[in-house]
Amino acid sequence: MAVRLGLIVCSLASFLISLYFTLVTYRLMKPDQRFIPPVCRMNGDSCLSIVDSPQARLFGVPNSLLGIAFYLGVLVAAIGGLLPSTTLYWGLLAVSTGTVLIGLYLIYSLLAVLKVRCVLCFTGHILNLLIHGIAYRLRLHGKISRPQDRPRSPGAPRAFTGDCVPP
Repeated sequence: MAVRLGLIVCSLASFLISLYFTLVTYRLMKPDQRFIPPVCRMNGDSCLSIVDSPQARLFGVPNSLLGIAFYLGVLVAAIGGLLPSTTLYWGLLAVSTGTVLIGLYLIYSLLAVLKVRCVLCFTGHILNLLIHGIAYRLRLHGKISRPQDRPRSPGAPRAFTGDCVPP
C-alpha cells in the first residue's frame, strides 16, 4: 500500500508540474498566476526562459506533454492496482529508466548549457528518480515476478511460457 501511495503522490505532483509547463508552453496560461505558489511560479530568468529552448522538446514534442502522458499512465496503474501485471510493471520500469537518463542530460543542459536553475525542473527530475526507485523497489521486494520465476502450468506448451529452451 505504501508503494502505491508513493507512486500516486509522485506521479500526481509530476503531472501537475507537467501540466503547468504545458499550459505555459502553449500560452494557455500565464506563468505568474496568483494561485501558483510563489516558489513554483515561472519567471523570466529561470523556468520560463527554458520553455522554448531546444532542450524542452524531445522529437519535436514538449517534454511536459510527454510527461503528462507518462504520469497519467503511472497514476492510473497505481490507483487501479494494475502494477502487479508483469507487462505494465516492466513497461513502467523501462520508461522510468528512460526518464531518469533523459533527466540527467536535461540537468546537465540546465546547469552547463542554459545556465538556468529551474526549481520546477529539478523537482520534476527528483520525482522521476523517486518513481523509478519505487518501481525498482517493487521488484526487489518480490511484488513483481520475472517471467522465468513464475511457475509454469504442467500442461502448458513451452512456447507460451517464455521458456523455450529444452531441458
